[in-house]
Amino acid sequence: MLLARALCCVLLLSAASCLPVHTTSSNATQALVLCRSLDAAVRELSECELDEHVLGAAWLERDCVSIDPCFQESSNEDHYGNLLPALAGMWLSGNSIALPIGVERLSDAEAGVRAESHGSLEFARVPEGLRLQACTPDFNLWRREGALACNEKTLVSISAAATAHACPGTRAHSLLDCVKPLQSDDGVQTLVRRASAEKMHFGPHTYTEACTAPSNAFAEQACSDVAEYSMTVPVAAAIGSTSLIKYEFLEGYDCRRGTEVQGYGNDKVLLRAAAPNKVL
Repeated sequence: MLLARALCCVLLLSAASCLPVHTTSSNATQALVLCRSLDAAVRELSECELDEHVLGAAWLERDCVSIDPCFQESSNEDHYGNLLPALAGMWLSGNSIALPIGVERLSDAEAGVRAESHGSLEFARVPEGLRLQACTPDFNLWRREGALACNEKTLVSISAAATAHACPGTRAHSLLDCVKPLQSDDGVQTLVRRASAEKMHFGPHTYTEACTAPSNAFAEQACSDVAEYSMTVPVAAAIGSTSLIKYEFLEGYDCRRGTEVQGYGNDKVLLRAAAPNKVL
């Protein structure tokens, strides 16, 4: 998985108060969102009431960048106000001299001299129809040759198929499914099922109070999940270094619009209004 010395795609991470569910005002494309601060997101999930569980919540995605998989652009801009490219099928870096997390890191790592890790991509919101891969760079290769490549032992792959709990997706999912860990060495915390009269793991109320009449689909799925004997939540790695990512469309999915179903037969429809999409 060797990368060229000069990457043409730029992925800059910058703080964001809230990233939208869709990448444009026309709601035509669902965003792929990459974030840091996994532990903070899980902590907020445990503290917020279930009726606050909404997609794109500002309290969940605080330090993120989004990618439009159809226009293949990130939500960050260059000095001229142009959205930075983030091409599908290519390895993108958020932590290198070619694609830094921030301009203050431009001189912190030099090809053939030293390789340093500053922060890590920790979780992602992956809509149905995309495959996302993430890994830690091979720092020895970068130091010796100035070339970026995955450390194969750290590769993480998320396939947001129709059978998975994609976010958003066809299958029912909770907001916890919108926090997909990207670190190969992340940990897990087991949450043992509590009695219906005890405070839930999510919010200040008991299961009976919060789940008798869930306020939305996210809350309903969360109630279903915690009704099981136990569940797990991710914990960020102590020293994170995941900074290379690649996304691509799963087979059958693309950016087809409603007017582009012609020729497939009168009985054919699109999976949903927004891309990534496929013909049913």
